Amino acid sequence: MANNPLVGAWELVSDSQVGIRIYTGSHYAMLGAPKDRKRAAGNQATPDEALEALNSCPALAGTYTLSGSRITHTRLANSRPHLSG
Repeated sequence: MANNPLVGAWELVSDSQVGIRIYTGSHYAMLGAPKDRKRAAGNQATPDEALEALNSCPALAGTYTLSGSRITHTRLANSRPHLSG
């Protein structure tokens, strides 16, 4: 793990999204969201607003391997399972 340059927290730098990836020696977690993400119209989100918020904010976690400059992620959890596979 001492030679693994990925271990730590990494902030996404993008014009359109915000996010973070966290790597341990063998696992990762990632959360992202668009910068222009809509807020709920009222104090509490409607079911449609809540679904849109969930669908616009991917959260992933799993294991990974590092081989040279190639990272291979294996998803174990995904907030949007319809996009897995």
